Amino acid sequence: MTHAHIDHIGIVDKLQNKFNLKVFMHEEDQEISKNLPTYCQMFGLEILKPPKITNLISDENSIEIANYTFNIIKTPGHTPGGLSYMIGNIVFVGDTLFNNSIGRTDLPGGSFSVLVNSIKDKLFLLDDKVKVYSGHGPVTTIGYEKKNNIFLK
Repeated sequence: MTHAHIDHIGIVDKLQNKFNLKVFMHEEDQEISKNLPTYCQMFGLEILKPPKITNLISDENSIEIANYTFNIIKTPGHTPGGLSYMIGNIVFVGDTLFNNSIGRTDLPGGSFSVLVNSIKDKLFLLDDKVKVYSGHGPVTTIGYEKKNNIFLK
């Protein structure tokens, strides 16, 4: 999990029960995850159970799934425990960075300054050619966002 917002974790419990999946999430997003039923109720949605976090992440490191190694980059700001996962020339950033935009910071645990620092101090250190896959919207690259993202000027 890149972060614990409802639109990213809502269906995970059902998938876990069906496919016996492991779930990796940063420990600082546990509280948001545990409150999933409350958030569902607030938005008038079906009450969903939080996923069972099988692997809590506390530091940047790497995880191996099948024959793939994902490097973990802690990118808080959208949530306190925001994570990005890099494999090869690709980084999955959740809602940290978007094509020409950045993640919201007006939800509980969000911080504009922390988010911008995560992007500039961590993601922007990656090669310009790295492809960025966000939780919403089209693919972009680190180089494109460095040059064009008005939120990061």
